[in-house]
Amino acid sequence: MPRILIVEDSPTQARNLSGILEDAGFAVETAPDAEQGFDCILRQPFDLVLTDLNLPGTSGFDLCRRIKADRDRGGIPVVLLTRWADPVNALRGLEAGADGFVTKGREEKEIVQRLNQTLARSIRAGSGDNRKRTTIDYLGQQYQVAADQLLDVLLMAFEDQVYLKQRLEAELVERKQAEASFRAVVESTPNGIIMIGSDGKIELVNSQTEKLFGYSRDELFGQPIEMLVPEHFRSVHVKHREAFFAAPEIRGMGKGRDLFGRHKDGSEFPVEIGLKPVQCQNGPFVLAAITDITERKRAEAEILKLNNELEQRVNERTAELVEAYRGLAEKHRDNERSEKRLAGIIRSATDSILTLDDEHRITLFNATAEKTFLRTAAEAIGQPIHLFMRNPV
Repeated sequence: MPRILIVEDSPTQARNLSGILEDAGFAVETAPDAEQGFDCILRQPFDLVLTDLNLPGTSGFDLCRRIKADRDRGGIPVVLLTRWADPVNALRGLEAGADGFVTKGREEKEIVQRLNQTLARSIRAGSGDNRKRTTIDYLGQQYQVAADQLLDVLLMAFEDQVYLKQRLEAELVERKQAEASFRAVVESTPNGIIMIGSDGKIELVNSQTEKLFGYSRDELFGQPIEMLVPEHFRSVHVKHREAFFAAPEIRGMGKGRDLFGRHKDGSEFPVEIGLKPVQCQNGPFVLAAITDITERKRAEAEILKLNNELEQRVNERTAELVEAYRGLAEKHRDNERSEKRLAGIIRSATDSILTLDDEHRITLFNATAEKTFLRTAAEAIGQPIHLFMRNPV
């Protein structure tokens, strides 16, 4: 079972690489830097060293030179772990005595295959001390590299460049697909959607925006957003826009204020606007969702008008009722005064006065009647009248 030493300062990278190689049948040790890595090599034998280039303190290049300069361990193949394939790194690595390269992010099977190829080639090549070296001039810099491995290592670098190109192409396809999906969502939105950059220039609009403002998207692209703002608000809008980019947040625009958009024909219409900041690779942007609220405002105005009319009618009816109540109250007071006068007349009358209901029962019995009939009013009221007549009919 081949023994491999991984020299990697990132615990996550070291753990991932260890898992890949152990699953492939390798015995793995790890070290976080070049010094501890070389100490491991001194203590125990390894069939291959896989080291990162960017290590704290001593670099991966220097570790490779140190291993290759050691009389007893110079034959250990060293593979440099890089983020991306780079011809300069490849030549520097070859000059340091590296036997191969592995690019971070490659598929697991490709990493294992690259290490197996390097192990097989190192067995054929023998010790680094016996290798014939040749001079390579690249971008004005000369490098002394082992001639027998130059072609193999450069082919590895070329493979990495091809892989990088394929990966970038795949990312470009994914990005285009994501952009197409985003545009499809934007186009299907019932609101007007506008994206502007920090310079206030329009970068994206949907078809609903064209309908709202009367401009085609070709007329809008690259134009300042203020062209869609009423003229008397434009200077103020620039200040609000700059303040938003200074402290971007998801919020509604113009809280507590009425907002208006300007149509291509110069007419203005009420709008409601929501803002969402978006950070892209080429800088900050803001997405604005615009809703024409003309119908809502018209409905609100109609409701307000109806409420005012209803309130007027209620006020008028209330006034009528108040006046009617006053009339009734005055009539009631007149009746009370009349009743009091009548009661006074009845009480002071010298004749007996009786009143009857429909059943001829006494309902009123004055003081003179009490004296005449020798009955109190309390005894008489409610009694049939015939009881008080000498010759009842």
